[in-house]
Amino acid sequence: MQINRYANGVINAWDGNSININEEDGVILAPQVVAGKKEVDNSFTGVVIGVSKTKKANGESRKWELEDNTGVFGLSHGERSFFLNSEDGSATFGLEGDGSIKIKPRISLSTGELLNNATIESGNYKFRSSKYTKEDNDGKGL
Repeated sequence: MQINRYANGVINAWDGNSININEEDGVILAPQVVAGKKEVDNSFTGVVIGVSKTKKANGESRKWELEDNTGVFGLSHGERSFFLNSEDGSATFGLEGDGSIKIKPRISLSTGELLNNATIESGNYKFRSSKYTKEDNDGKGL
């Protein structure tokens, strides 16, 4: 028995891995869509929609690891410049580091778990839905 989860027969019938062009309904389904340009140094600048492996620094081993992410990604010369996370509703704008802005929702979309507060983070500054704090080196807020 197939559940009509998306109220769209084309999405329900799709296996999630193949490229499916349904001309009758005017729908293209693919696990990943990429639009942009290759730079002179062979890096990519553009947008990726779908599932993508991205580099993540492992703090313990200090090595780069690949992790699967699902959402909309912006890349500038091969570095992630924004990420809209389809799994938990969070968003990151700017290159990784203290200059980026991170938005975390109050409710996790993936688990339905109620989180403490919705937050917006940039460097050491955190704006919470209930209050504003500046984290200092010993972990205390203002």
